[in-house]
Amino acid sequence: MQAAKDFTLKFNQKKIYCVRSVVSQLCPMLSNYILSHPNAKGCTCEIPKLTKDFDVELVTKLFSGENFSIDKNNFNILFEIAQFLKIESLSQKLALFQQCNFSDELEIDTMLKNVTNSNKEKIINQLKKIEDLDLLSYIIFGNCIALPKKIELFIDVVFKTSKNLIKAFCKILVNFQRYSKFSGNNSEICFMLHLLFDKGAIDKSLIQTFPIIPLNFSDQKEFSNAQVQIEEERIQKYSKDGINPNLLAVSLRIDDFETFSQITNSSDFDFSQKFDQSPFERVEFVNQGCYLIEYSAFFGSIKCFRFLVENLEILPFNIAKFAIAGGNQKIIKICESKNCVFDDTLSIAIMYHHQKIIEWLLNEKKHQISLNDIKACIKYANFKALEYFMINYNQKIHEFHLLEAVKFDLLKLFDKFGKNLKNVIPYLKISCLFQSENIFNYLLNKSSSDHQEKIWANQELFLSACKSDCLNILNKFPIEDQYHQSYKEIYLKGIFKAVKYSNSPQFLELLFGDRKIDLEQRNPKKETMLYIASKRGNFKTVEFLLKKGANINSSNGEVGGSSLYVACLNGRFEVIQTLLKNQPEINLKTTETLHSPLHAACIYGNAQIVDTLLSYSKDVNANLRDKENQTPLHIACEKGLIEVVSSLVKVCQSSLVVKDIKRNMTPAEIAVKNGFSEIVELFLDIPTVLITPEMLFTAVLVNNVDIVRLFLNQKRVYLNNRSKFNGNTPLSQSILNNNIEIMKLLAKQSLIDINAKNQDGTTALHIACRDGKTEIVEFLIKQEFIDINMKDKDGSTPLHLACEFDHIDEVKILLDQPEIEEEKCNHKGQTPYDLASTDEIKNLFNA
Repeated sequence: MQAAKDFTLKFNQKKIYCVRSVVSQLCPMLSNYILSHPNAKGCTCEIPKLTKDFDVELVTKLFSGENFSIDKNNFNILFEIAQFLKIESLSQKLALFQQCNFSDELEIDTMLKNVTNSNKEKIINQLKKIEDLDLLSYIIFGNCIALPKKIELFIDVVFKTSKNLIKAFCKILVNFQRYSKFSGNNSEICFMLHLLFDKGAIDKSLIQTFPIIPLNFSDQKEFSNAQVQIEEERIQKYSKDGINPNLLAVSLRIDDFETFSQITNSSDFDFSQKFDQSPFERVEFVNQGCYLIEYSAFFGSIKCFRFLVENLEILPFNIAKFAIAGGNQKIIKICESKNCVFDDTLSIAIMYHHQKIIEWLLNEKKHQISLNDIKACIKYANFKALEYFMINYNQKIHEFHLLEAVKFDLLKLFDKFGKNLKNVIPYLKISCLFQSENIFNYLLNKSSSDHQEKIWANQELFLSACKSDCLNILNKFPIEDQYHQSYKEIYLKGIFKAVKYSNSPQFLELLFGDRKIDLEQRNPKKETMLYIASKRGNFKTVEFLLKKGANINSSNGEVGGSSLYVACLNGRFEVIQTLLKNQPEINLKTTETLHSPLHAACIYGNAQIVDTLLSYSKDVNANLRDKENQTPLHIACEKGLIEVVSSLVKVCQSSLVVKDIKRNMTPAEIAVKNGFSEIVELFLDIPTVLITPEMLFTAVLVNNVDIVRLFLNQKRVYLNNRSKFNGNTPLSQSILNNNIEIMKLLAKQSLIDINAKNQDGTTALHIACRDGKTEIVEFLIKQEFIDINMKDKDGSTPLHLACEFDHIDEVKILLDQPEIEEEKCNHKGQTPYDLASTDEIKNLFNA
């Protein structure tokens, strides 16, 4: 029951009706007044900084013992009252609120979580009012990770808000792509980068400088390589959709139970299989080889999930992690009923912003909040969880947590919790790497002159600045006065860092200055600066170094390759163009593997790079052989690069007959073995290509019906050639493979020797009868020249083998043939009847 209001406070001429006992307990100053004036029914206070229109209702609740909430709108009123009346308990609550108040961040987060295509214009107008674009882009990034289905919508919001927001958001993605070890969300980042690329926010030259060019950029000719070989239209669709194109994955993703059940409707389907990593998948959490049921749990596909539970004897150990990530309550309950382990799932719930699940894990599963959980809140912009932890569990943000804030240049958050840092160097290093200029300057300005001297003396910090590719940060360092004069060794290391991480001539000019630098100096890996820049794709840096006099043909690294070689090996198209303008030695081989730049281009697998090299000069030798006697054509055939092969065969006729050492095969033989039918077809149209007797057999061996058809349509084909290993013909091998389609194609050829024997004297019919291949036996006995009584080296006929291995259907078929000689004996004097072990087969002979 609420106490009666029996005391009146008059603040700045406004009456506040209060409870005497509450006033006395809350404020020692007013308590003394009440004690000295026991009959007083009130008192008057003039609080100078309290606004005239202060919230009377709020102050009434305060002095009546009623519940009220502190927010950013009433904070100043309460602060002035607490300060003037020296109310300690209120001051403590206000201090806690200041620490735990993330109202601005939560307001942005709420807008983003509520954004839809229908209301986005309204929300965009609200976002345009936000001045802190680093904070805004960071919260958008966190929501892209938490809500991957809405990434396209979030990117659209970024583009329609402002150009500066696009720039800030791109900075986050590019930094995490440069330093992927800091991310853990590479799939999301690659997908977002592709969306930004499609919208023109990121150009091709920037993509070229990434440490590893994302495979989902293979839809662009400059970035295509041997790892992703799909039709161009399909690559474009997959890159745009950002989903694993595996039909199983697609059906699980959208809980399409009908399609999923059709695909899995076979007795031998493996429900415990894992999905392979896909370059097109937008969600890193499911792109590390997860089980089918884990995939369905993440996407909340309850129908498919239940079906998989029924078809698995044991659920994967980590299934609860995927259930928590997905946030589907029904799936979580099923996991709980199956006694699944929920350890280490709190940080996952934080990453995907599942607040109710976070509270459930804490209250029901009794999880303990770790330092890494607080780190996850900052890393994934989950301020709701962070506020909840701080208010309800008295959690604090520690110094090492602020490293996450530095990566996003969150100055407001850093200033709030990082005012008393003991050692600023780790934060300065990260601010360099992530180009966080605001925090870098903040830390620098807070440091005394003596402390700044210690900062400049930190050599690791200087190296971080050299990696930053940020002119404004590097410009703060006393390069000439300190590093070039006093720390020459670390200065040189800094230059090596800069040529690796920077593609800015202005940045390099600041570092180099007018100083004479020996460009033939090498890092511990024996690499020159030009080689490093070429490998990394920094084409502007390459141009800068060449102007400085770098040797374009110097040998580098353990393999002894040139800068052109390593650029080709890593698919750095812009660098290759820059190097070719400076007349490199185009056929220069590596000292170790004897690879030429053209070999390297084929290893990477980009047709545009190969064509660029071939068109550079008539002196390009496409027939050069490496240590394994491989020409570029061998490598292209091994990788199935049809466009590359098409270009090479025009200029490397002598390579067509060269056999490599490792496999002892020509390029055409390699293409056949690897099943690349388009390349085989191309070779068959070239009269000078040697068609060896083994090629048809190899095509049959790898079960490639398309290549078999190609050979059969050619006159240059060896139908009855026997394998060197066991003497099997292509026909016999097709039966061993149980490939009925290929078997029929071969058997119908007019020149086929249908009774050809292998080293054991067995014919195609022997093999089919021995292995119980009924359909094949029925087909073979109808062929015109088939000899059903032919003996193998043991004297056994096909009927002997059918009886010996208890194949009753085959015995029936053979005994029905008028020309069958059922009394024939093998070399042991046994008839087929003698070898029959079942009465059922013996009765067939007596019928």
